[in-house]
Amino acid sequence: MISDLRFAWRALWKSPTTTVGAMLALALGIGATTTMFGLLSAVALRPLPYPESDRLVELWGNVERQVVERRGTSIPDYLDWKAKSTSFDQFSAWGGNGFIVYGAGAPERVSGETVAGEYFAALGVEPILGRALTSADDAPNAPLAAVIGEELWNRLYGRAPDVVGKSIRMGTQVFTIVGVAPAKFKGRSDASEVWVSMIASVPPQAREQRGSRGFPALARLAPGVSLAQAQADVTNVAQQLAQAYPQTNEKRGVEVSPLSNEVFGAIRPAISLLFGAVAFVLVIACASVASLLLARTESRRREFSLRRAIGADERRLVRLMLSESAWVVALGGTAGVLLSMWAGDALLALSPVQLPSFAAPGLDWRTLGFVAGVGVLITVVIGLSPLRSIGRHSLAQDLREGAVEARGGAGGRTLQTIVAIQIAVTVTLLVGAALFGRSFAALAKFDPGFDPSGVLSMRVQLPFDALAQGGTGGPGVDAGAPSLALLEALRGLPGVTHAALASAIPLGGQGAIFYSAEGMGAVDATNRPRAFLHRVSPGYVETIGLRVMDGRAFGATDLGANATNVMVTQAMAERFWPGESAVGRRIKAGDLTAENKNPWWTIVGVLQDANLRGIPVNPTNDPDIFVPFNERSRGFAVLLKTSGDPSLLIKPAGELMRRQDAGTAVFTPQPLSELVDQQLAASRFLTWLTGVFAGTALTLAIIAIYGLLAYWVGQRTREIGVRAALGANRSQLVGLVVGQGLTLALIGVIAGGVAAAVLGRFVETQLYSVQALDIVSFAMTAGVMIATAFIASVVPALRTLRIDPINALRGE
Repeated sequence: MISDLRFAWRALWKSPTTTVGAMLALALGIGATTTMFGLLSAVALRPLPYPESDRLVELWGNVERQVVERRGTSIPDYLDWKAKSTSFDQFSAWGGNGFIVYGAGAPERVSGETVAGEYFAALGVEPILGRALTSADDAPNAPLAAVIGEELWNRLYGRAPDVVGKSIRMGTQVFTIVGVAPAKFKGRSDASEVWVSMIASVPPQAREQRGSRGFPALARLAPGVSLAQAQADVTNVAQQLAQAYPQTNEKRGVEVSPLSNEVFGAIRPAISLLFGAVAFVLVIACASVASLLLARTESRRREFSLRRAIGADERRLVRLMLSESAWVVALGGTAGVLLSMWAGDALLALSPVQLPSFAAPGLDWRTLGFVAGVGVLITVVIGLSPLRSIGRHSLAQDLREGAVEARGGAGGRTLQTIVAIQIAVTVTLLVGAALFGRSFAALAKFDPGFDPSGVLSMRVQLPFDALAQGGTGGPGVDAGAPSLALLEALRGLPGVTHAALASAIPLGGQGAIFYSAEGMGAVDATNRPRAFLHRVSPGYVETIGLRVMDGRAFGATDLGANATNVMVTQAMAERFWPGESAVGRRIKAGDLTAENKNPWWTIVGVLQDANLRGIPVNPTNDPDIFVPFNERSRGFAVLLKTSGDPSLLIKPAGELMRRQDAGTAVFTPQPLSELVDQQLAASRFLTWLTGVFAGTALTLAIIAIYGLLAYWVGQRTREIGVRAALGANRSQLVGLVVGQGLTLALIGVIAGGVAAAVLGRFVETQLYSVQALDIVSFAMTAGVMIATAFIASVVPALRTLRIDPINALRGE
C-alpha cells in the first residue's frame, strides 16, 4: 500500500498543473464543507446540559382567539397547575428580567430571572456556595432572597467567601444573597447573572391577578410519564380552572412542550438551511472531483491497459485509484479543515442566529472523527467512480496507437450525468439565492410606519428614595430629577430637534391590555379586544415620525395625574367606527362591567398603523393605544431626534443625566435605525449566505462544464478532424461543442427547477412579499445558468478551430 501511495503521489504531480490545481481546490472545498457539516451536526445533536434533560418540559398557557395564541401563565394559574397536576416531579416557573444593581460605584444593569418553585432542582443545578432558591422562598412573608452567578460574585464582591448573607440592592428592593451559582449556569434565558423569587418580589395584589400572564412554567416529568399523559393531565386542570374562573380562564388551555424544542426550536430553521446549503455544495464539490478524476482516467486508458497486459489485477488498479483520490482528499481536506475553523467563527459572527452558550460549535475529537469518516467515504466513492469505465475497455483497442482519442463511451456518458447533476444542484441553490434576494429587496423598501433615521434610543432608570422604600418592595418615590424635567434638559442639547420619553423603545417590546370601546357588542375570550399600551410624552409622534391620520398628537395640556386623553391606531378606529371619525370616542381598560372602575379615555388622535413591535409584521394584528407619560415612572426610554449622526448624542446625553443625579442608570444606547436593521438581519444573512453558496456552486459548475467539454473535445479529436475534412465550417464545429454544453445546462435547469419547486415550501415562511414559486426568480436562474454554460463552453469550442484535419486523421 505504501508503494501505491508513493506512486500515486508522483503520478498526481505529473498531471497537468490546471488539473491538479482544480482537484486540490475542489478538495479544499470538500474539507471545508465537511467540517462545517460536522460542526452543524454537533450543534443540532447536542443535548441540553441538564441531567435527564429529556424529561424537562415547559408549560405555556394558550388562548383560542382567531387562532390559538401562545401565552404565558399567571402566578395564580401557575400555583393551581402545580397543586392539581400529578405528572411532574419538580414544578417551577421562570421569567427573564433586567435589574439595576446599586452598589459602591455607578449603577449597573444585569440580566436576571425571576423564578418560582423548585427551579434549580428541576434543572439539576447545585450552587457552589450557599443554597438554591426553593418553594419556601415563594411564601408571602418570606424574606427577599437572591442567588447570584459566579461572574457577578467575582465582579461585585471580589469572590469574598462570606458573600452569603450579604445584601444586594436591585431597583427598589433589597435582597439577601443565599447562594452562588456556577459560572457555566446562565439560567433558562442563557444570560442570567442573578435569580430572585418571582412570587415574593411582586406586590401582594399581583399574586392574585389571573389575567396578568407572561411567563412559562418549567417542570420535570415524573418517571414513566409520557408527554401525552402530562398534556392530558394539565388539560384537565385547565378545564377545571375555566369552569372555576370563566372571566379570566375561559377558552384557555395549556401546551406542554419539551424543553429541547423551546431551546433549539427558533434556530432549527436556520440550522436546517445551513445544513442544506452545505450539503449541496459538498455534493457539487465531490461530483466535480469525481468528474476530473474520471476525465483523467479516460486520458490514461492506454496506461491502465498496459498495466493489465503485464499482469496487474483489478485490486491493484483499485488501490492505485484509491491512493490518488486519498492524496487529493487528504491535502485539500486538511487545508479545508483549517479554513473552516476560521470561516465557522466568521459565519457565526455574521449570523443573527444566537446559539445557546453550551451549544457553541467547536472543533473537538467528535467533529474531527466525523470529518475523517466522511473523508474516507468520499475517497472511496470518487476513487472508485472511474473503475466502471476502465472495466469496459478492450485491451486490444486501448493498446493501439491513438486509443486515447476513442469516442468516449461509458466514461463520457458517466461524465455527462455527473455534470448534469451538478448543474441541477446549482440551479436549486441559485433559485434559493434569488428568492431570498428578492425577499430582502422587498424588505429594504418596507415602510414600517415610522421614521427611525436620526433617532437615538436609550433606557434610563432614575434613582429612588431608599428611606421611603424601606426595603419592603413598595412603590417608592422619585429621588432624582423628575422624568419630564429631565426631558426638558435633554431637548436643550446641541443638535437635538425633537425629544420624547416612552415606556418602551419601538421594537423593544410593549405590554398588552384588554380594553372595551363605548357601545361595543358582547365579546368572549375569542374576540375580546386587546391592544398594546404605550406611555409616551408630548413630542413622541414627531420624534419617531408617526403619521397623524385624524385629530392631533399629544401636547403639554394632555399631561397630569388625571389625564384621560389617548391616541390610538387606525386598526382600532376601523374595527369600532368604520367610515367615521374616532376622535371624541371613548375606550377604557378592562371590560364594561359595573365592577370595572377604570376611567374612560377620550380619543384625541388617530395614528397610522405602524410596526412598533416587529418588522415586517407585528407579532399580532392588535392595535396600539398611547396614553400620556406618567411623570412618576422611574424606568423609561429616551428618544432623541437629530439631523446628524444620532450616536454622537450618546456621550453628552449620558453625561447630562448623570450630572442631574449620579445614581441615574443609562443603558443600551443605540440608534433606532440599528434596531430596524436587526429586525432585517435574518433576511439579510440568509440572502448573503445563499448567495455565497450559490456563487460557489456556480463556480464549480463552470469548472465542471469546462472540464467535460475539454475532455469531450480531446476524445473526439479524430471525429472533429473528419468533420473538418468533409467541409464542416468553423461555426458548425463551434456549435457542435457549445450545443453539448447548452444541452447539459437545459437538462440541469429543468431538473433543478423541479427540485427547487419541491424544496421551496420549506423556506416559504422566511420569505417576505415573494412566493416560493416566484416566476421571476426561476426565470433569472435559468437565464444565468444557460448563459454560464455558454461561457464555459466557448473556450473548449474554440479549441476545435485549432485541430488540423491531417494530424487528426493519423490517430488510427
